[in-house]
Parts: sequence; C-alpha cells; structure tokens
Amino acid sequence: MATTQLHTAHAALSSPPPLSIHTLAAHPTSSAAQDLEHYKSLFSKLRFSYTEQVTKERFLKSLVADPPELPTPSSAHDLALLETKLASDKAALKQKKASVAAQLDSLNVRGREVAGEHESLAEPMATLLGLPEELAELEARVEELRAVHPVRSGNPLLNHGLETTRELLAERQDEAAALEAEIVAVRAALEARADDVQRLRGEVNGAEERKREAVGEVMEIRRRKGNGGWDEEERKARWIRAQKGVLEGLVG
Repeated sequence: MATTQLHTAHAALSSPPPLSIHTLAAHPTSSAAQDLEHYKSLFSKLRFSYTEQVTKERFLKSLVADPPELPTPSSAHDLALLETKLASDKAALKQKKASVAAQLDSLNVRGREVAGEHESLAEPMATLLGLPEELAELEARVEELRAVHPVRSGNPLLNHGLETTRELLAERQDEAAALEAEIVAVRAALEARADDVQRLRGEVNGAEERKREAVGEVMEIRRRKGNGGWDEEERKARWIRAQKGVLEGLVG
C-alpha cells in the first residue's frame, strides 16, 4: 500500500501539467491555489511514505543481519548525534521552506502582473498583426484604381506626384504672400497720395476763389476805365495774373 502511494505521488510530482505565459491568463487564481494545495498534500504523502519505507527497511535489515544489529552504547551516542543533526537539518529545512514560500508569493504576484500586461498588450498586438494584411489590401486597391484610370490628365499640374505637388503649393503660397505684401504697400502709397490730392484740391479751391475775386476786380476796373483810373488797375491785374500763374505752376 505504501509503495503504491509512493509511486503514485512520485508520478504526479514528476509530470505536472504544462503551463506557459499564453495559458496563464486563462488559468484562474482559485484553480492555481487548489493545484498548490493538491501538490502539497501529495508531497506530504510522498515524504511520509518514504520515511515509513526507509524505517521499515532498516528495521528489517537489523533483524535479519548476522549477527543482529542491536542498540549499543556507541550506537545510542551516534543516534543522539543523528538526532541533533536531524534537528539542525529540520531548522534549516524550515528556513528554506520559508524562503521558498516567499519566492512563490513573489512569483505569484509577478505572474499576475505579467498576465495583466499580456491582456493589455493583446489588443495592440492584434492590431499590429493585422496591419500587413490591411497594407496589402490598400496596395491592391491602389493598383485597381490605376488600372481603371490609366489616362493621365491634359493639365500638367494634375500629373505631378505628391511631393512635387506639395513643393508647387508651397511656391504658390510664397508668391501669394509676396503679392499680398505688394498690395498692402500700394494701398499705403495710395492713402498717402490721397492726402496730397486733398491738400492740392484745397489749394486749387483757394486759387479759384482768388480768381473770382480777380475777375470781380477786373470788372470793376473796366467799369472805372471810363473814369480815367486805368493805369493803377492795370498794374493790379498784371500782379494778379502773375500770382495766378505761380499758383497754377505749383498745382499743375
């Protein structure tokens, strides 16, 4: 019975079910805890069966030996040493068990973290894996469109590639900006000329007013001509004409 249990436990521990990072996410925590408890129970049974088997074998060997191996004072002393060593080994084993338990806890935590990272990367990885197929479909679609529309346009500007079209667009934008700057400069010059024209119009209006006054004076001179006051009025008229000529020269 003990031998059968020993072989069963050894077979279960020597061939555990395979685990991988791909099956870790599908392996629930409760199931892992149950498996751990199951393996602990199997290991405990294996250790007990092994100890029982070894004890029985030693006892039987001591009985059937010739002469029989009976306890002696020296063997009692050796047994005490063995018990002391056994206690020391048990303490060391206990420490190692604690260390292994801590490592198992750390591995469990890390396993959960890795499973979470794997789940978070599953969707991006699926997207990346689907990109080559999408690119192939797009390239095939481009080839179909080129086959359907093989005739090039009569306008040479419509036959350029993407990079050439972008360069031409940048050149046209620079030219438009330069023309806009010239338009702004011309508008500023026109506004300045408008002020000059307004000033000249004021001067012309003043000259027209003086002209009307001069005409009135001439008419007055003609009226006085019959009274003998022609010479003085003639000098005034000449002076007025001279001033008019100067003003017209300034305006014209």
